[in-house]
Amino acid sequence: MIASPAHRTHTRRFAWAALIAAGALTLSGCVTVNVPPKADSGSGSGGRGPAGTHGGTHSPGPKMHPHGDSDFPAAGIPTSVRWPSDWLEGFASESQGVRGTIVSIDLDYERGQWIWEVTSRDPGEGNTHPTRGFEADLAADTLEVLSSREVQLDSEEQAQVAIGIAEAARISGETSPSPRLTELALDEDRGVLVWEANLVDTETWAETELTIDAQTGEVLRREAD
Repeated sequence: MIASPAHRTHTRRFAWAALIAAGALTLSGCVTVNVPPKADSGSGSGGRGPAGTHGGTHSPGPKMHPHGDSDFPAAGIPTSVRWPSDWLEGFASESQGVRGTIVSIDLDYERGQWIWEVTSRDPGEGNTHPTRGFEADLAADTLEVLSSREVQLDSEEQAQVAIGIAEAARISGETSPSPRLTELALDEDRGVLVWEANLVDTETWAETELTIDAQTGEVLRREAD
């Protein structure tokens, strides 16, 4: 029986297809194609691994809330952070982090730790260096000295005032549980020596700035965000 042209054509196509498939299988056994893995934007340097194994994604850091020049965790200020109105009185004579009159305090959150940054005068004997100051980072809960350094004082920080920083903290109105005093610094406003205070509502993060006359204790200005 003689095959028809259509049948012969179909047979040839089938043979060619079988030949190509066999060649592909042969090549696949000896050729390796290296395909780089897709980058995972959420993975760490060790790469993403199966659940429960090392080399997984980085854990996200705490959400932060902008506050002045710093960022505070959105979870809020822990109750273990000491209140300035409680510890400022007599602190200058009790801590190695202070060498004289305290002229500013500032609450910061650095490297996962709450810190009180305290600046004081360090004039030396006989007040021979009025511009010399001393700055210390204190653990905000224990007031332990973590680090310290000498600094240069501004002219207002060298001035003598009637209202000290402990009294200014009381005048600011900080009270538990809110508002919290997070910053208090001797400054000058329109030629008047003042204490600039910053208070934070511990529930809403609303900030209030106070300007207190450093000679009379009068609250000159109150600004709320």
